[in-house]
Amino acid sequence: MTRLATTVLAALLAGGSVAALSVAEPKATAIAGNADVVDGDTILVGTTRVRLFGIDAPEALQTCTGAPASKTSDDCGLKAALFLVDMIDRDPMVSCRVKATDRYGRTVAVCGTSKFTDLGAMMVLHGWAVDVPRYSGGAYHDQEAAAKAERLGIWSGTFVPPSEWRKAHRN
Repeated sequence: MTRLATTVLAALLAGGSVAALSVAEPKATAIAGNADVVDGDTILVGTTRVRLFGIDAPEALQTCTGAPASKTSDDCGLKAALFLVDMIDRDPMVSCRVKATDRYGRTVAVCGTSKFTDLGAMMVLHGWAVDVPRYSGGAYHDQEAAAKAERLGIWSGTFVPPSEWRKAHRN
């Protein structure tokens, strides 16, 4: 079975859709190099735009409500991106295992550094992204449960899931 067939099958078995996957095989199975942060779930490795596998972080302009007693707005999208920047600043050399290509042409991959083996897992564990089970197969369920229990990041108050926020702000 080809890598693409395996990816499509996994997406379907996870209850997802193949709409977000490209019909083309990923060009490479691994990517490595210095990384720059685009937002809380996307990095640029060289000239390759890489979407972190299985997670969704608040959008750059997205705000959330702070702690329950607070009615203040929190720049959670910016904070998510800055958390990823902080991890990559510690070691900008990133290695990524390519999983697929999404409908926007981005490489979808599990990426890590010498200090953090899975940046996506760390984003979810610290409350700056959510697990997307239809793509991850629940790979980050435990990290999300821990972040919720500890009320970390976006879980410290209320937020609109990033996918819903994007739909409401398409303009």
